[in-house]
Amino acid sequence: MTEAMNEQEAEALNKPSDHVERTDKAKILITGATGFVGQALCRCLVGRGFDVQILIRDPADFHKIPLELGAGMVLGSLENETSLAVACAGRDCIIHLAGIAHVGGRLAKQAMECNLTGTQNLLAAAIKANVSRLVFLSSSLAQAAATGVGDVTGYGQTKLQAERLLQEAALAGQIDIAILRAVNVYGPGMKGNINRMISMIDKGRLPPLPEIKNQISLLSSQDLSQALLLAM
Repeated sequence: MTEAMNEQEAEALNKPSDHVERTDKAKILITGATGFVGQALCRCLVGRGFDVQILIRDPADFHKIPLELGAGMVLGSLENETSLAVACAGRDCIIHLAGIAHVGGRLAKQAMECNLTGTQNLLAAAIKANVSRLVFLSSSLAQAAATGVGDVTGYGQTKLQAERLLQEAALAGQIDIAILRAVNVYGPGMKGNINRMISMIDKGRLPPLPEIKNQISLLSSQDLSQALLLAM
């Protein structure tokens, strides 16, 4: 878990990036940086003085990372041990965001390889490289998978299994682990049902909805980015 921070440190971390004093160049590796949450995190990191490196599968996606972040790029994947070794070398902390969220029948095997096996590969490389801490973005659906209550999905099950792998390593004293179980994340660039609903409302095409008792929890990508930094 994250060590307690004093009020002055917490206040400094939550200031807008252009007002934050530069840090001591903590060296971070980010996986999944070109995704929706990853891009929000990278924007949040601009101006904070971190030494950022990104593991990226397709170099054509590197344009999604803010140029002013000055991030380095390691071409590779969670399935490639050589690229993971290069990416983890000399890093102080890893923020692991990469994953497959929408798991249908044909994507189940691919999701298992990315969400579980990929995390296992990254963990092994991090331990070997003496990385101090790994911050893992999990999902509230892992809770449903653990308890059998709520929306039990293949995605949640892979996240839960990945959590357990990381917890075992932490209990063995191999690496510091912080796990964040995020709820539904919204913000610029998002995809999925919430984005489609907002688009329909914006265009005046959404029909009146019946009164329903459904409730969902929402978290902004900016607030999630701040939480990831605090966990780091």
